[in-house]
Amino acid sequence: MGGRAASLKMRPRSAVPDEAVESISWRMPTFKLGTEPLFFFTGTKRHIGFYPTSDAIAHFSTELAAYGTTEHAIQLRHDATLPTELMREIIAWRLQQLPSDRV
Repeated sequence: MGGRAASLKMRPRSAVPDEAVESISWRMPTFKLGTEPLFFFTGTKRHIGFYPTSDAIAHFSTELAAYGTTEHAIQLRHDATLPTELMREIIAWRLQQLPSDRV
């Protein structure tokens, strides 16, 4: 995993509960809590893809206006600073959305 993708993995790690596990899902590194994925991420030639679910992207659409997004991904350019605090907020929001019976 490249340096920026590794940085993406480590920076929000403090926002992820200790009981969350790392795994590979959809061929991407993933943090899961119980059976629920919190987010996926991957490095590409042009950007880092951060996949916190389409609901999270819709919820944070105003804050994400400066970033490339698709329905499922936030595209973080390699030449831009990683939005660590925004990523932490997105992860915290995702944690609140998890159904308690699936964690």
